[in-house]
Amino acid sequence: GTLGDITVFSFSGTVLVDVLVELTLTLTQDGVGNRSFTFPESVTWENGELPDLPMTPGTRYLIKLISTDRATTFLGKVSWF
Repeated sequence: GTLGDITVFSFSGTVLVDVLVELTLTLTQDGVGNRSFTFPESVTWENGELPDLPMTPGTRYLIKLISTDRATTFLGKVSWF
């Protein structure tokens, strides 16, 4: 989706069986840029924190979140192009 103002993500629901849960998101900065997004503390990012991201208009992000504990916590990785 296209980012506007501040975007906050949260996760809800219950995974009843032990399966790998994988979410892939694509986000795009709008024509203004400098739009931020946040995720819950249940996401642990590669290298320990969400990296400094380019915020120029039109920047696209690919975000992958993986959970092995019934979606209680996630490992996250983000790339941009």
